[in-house]
Amino acid sequence: MSAGARRAEIDIARALKELVRLGTSDVRRLFSDDGRLKGIQELDDDTAAAIASVEVVTKRLPSPDGEPPEVEYIHKFKMWDKNSALEKIGKHLGMFTDRIDHTSSDGSMTPRPTRIELVAPDDDSED
Repeated sequence: MSAGARRAEIDIARALKELVRLGTSDVRRLFSDDGRLKGIQELDDDTAAAIASVEVVTKRLPSPDGEPPEVEYIHKFKMWDKNSALEKIGKHLGMFTDRIDHTSSDGSMTPRPTRIELVAPDDDSED
């Protein structure tokens, strides 16, 4: 697996960097200071990496007679899941640990013996 990772030029640090990009993404970086949507080539690397998909819908708007129709472009951005990225970062940092309580009711680490009783069926039962 490490040979495959070397060929793909990926390691823990790189994977963690990519998770940080997703976990710290901010949709406001898609827009300029005046509120206009930035062109895709204007996005910084971190913001571009946080985009899962882009859909552009083109709509022709009705126009007064004799004038060329206006065109409206609707941009739909889907971002990668921040919660998933942050959870993976937190696990890497040891922030979340699964705890299993192994103590018995008396507070010791000794489990109570399990008692199994076998009961013979009644002879006079009709099945």
